[in-house]
Amino acid sequence: MRTKVFNDLLTWIEGNLSAQMKVDDIAKKSGYSRRYIYQLFVDKLGITPIEYLRGRRLCQATNWLKLTKVSGRQIAKKLGYSCYQAFSRDFRQYFKVTPKEFRKNNEWGMVEGCVTPFISMFPTDCSLYELSNIPELEISGYEFSYAESIPYFAENRIGLRKSIILQEIKKCKNELYIHSTAVKNPDDESFFTVKCFIGCVGDLQSKRCISKKINSGMYFRYYFSGSWEEYRMLPTFLSVRVLPMLGLKRREVCDIEKIYCNDVNKIGVDITCDYYIPVS
Repeated sequence: MRTKVFNDLLTWIEGNLSAQMKVDDIAKKSGYSRRYIYQLFVDKLGITPIEYLRGRRLCQATNWLKLTKVSGRQIAKKLGYSCYQAFSRDFRQYFKVTPKEFRKNNEWGMVEGCVTPFISMFPTDCSLYELSNIPELEISGYEFSYAESIPYFAENRIGLRKSIILQEIKKCKNELYIHSTAVKNPDDESFFTVKCFIGCVGDLQSKRCISKKINSGMYFRYYFSGSWEEYRMLPTFLSVRVLPMLGLKRREVCDIEKIYCNDVNKIGVDITCDYYIPVS
């Protein structure tokens, strides 16, 4: 099975985790036998389908806990658990904290071995990332926001966000900054809001522009150069795979992207940026 076809299958699984999915359901959807699906997961992901489903349910639970006000009991029900006690026990075994403790913690700590809802196409060469203590930075620009769904498919990273980035790249000669934070939606448990500020260092001659300071502190920096589709899933890959691999936890402060406008026209590259995640 080709990688794209397998990733499409993983996307379908991600949208149906609440349906108490079993391996037989995956086999039926794919058109392959149960035995073939079992071996396929082991070969491509290094884990069984059952292990994958458990891992993705619990990773998805972290989004509900951090990005909504949905109760633990409701989350357990959404993810197909028979009761809250079973969910809480499974969550604690996986993340070493209870769901309640995870929600209250100011860090977003995933664990090594967490699985992404796609086969990783990103390199993890250590030359591409580093820990960086960045100073406070002031940029001039404007705010925008958009909604994302839970389960999180990052659809608007290549929707509204992409269109605004392309619009601003035409105006910016050097480097473009985007400051992003996820905000709970009190009125709708199926969505959260991503609030952004986009701009450049220095004063811009526009009545629309305002100034904003970017928080100083310790950040994990990853150099990315690739397609828009890869850009869409970049935050998930870094948060779920790379940070746990390095023993780092995400602080609940804004992410920063530093986009290199002059690299946009490189052959085979849609966007080049440094992606900064606040860590501890």
